[in-house]
Amino acid sequence: MDECKSLALYCSRHPEDNQAFERLCMSIRPIAFDVMKLHKNVIPYYDRDDYLQEAYITLYRVLMRISANPDIADSFSAYLWVSIKNAYCRLYKEYVLQHLVEVRSHEMREGNLICSYMVYFQEYADEYYRKKRESWRIYYRKNRDRILAKQRQKYHERKNSSPP
Repeated sequence: MDECKSLALYCSRHPEDNQAFERLCMSIRPIAFDVMKLHKNVIPYYDRDDYLQEAYITLYRVLMRISANPDIADSFSAYLWVSIKNAYCRLYKEYVLQHLVEVRSHEMREGNLICSYMVYFQEYADEYYRKKRESWRIYYRKNRDRILAKQRQKYHERKNSSPP
């Protein structure tokens, strides 16, 4: 991996050298494939080449960061691995927020047809957090006096323990 590190430093200083960038792309392919295998959130219609292209884009961004901060190159492989993983997670998150995903499973049989209930993830998340906020409000209303007494106690403890 020292070769990758030195090549990454060279490419960050000479972005116009396409041959060096291609050699670096070929040398980071195993990292991209390892991250792709470990990435459990597979996006439908994304094949190996799409993931690889995203890894190359991420590599270019990492090289731009290295040109600004050369210390990143000291742990180039680890930094690139995490950057590619984050890029794949971002892709998945964008896909989930924009497409129908089966979050709640509700099947209904009508003759030979099975109907499944699909929702947008954002709608599901909005509903989940709305219910969560409502349960917090109810809890606070029921336990308001106890919560305020605890907060007052902590405030007085901090106030008394602080140096003069």
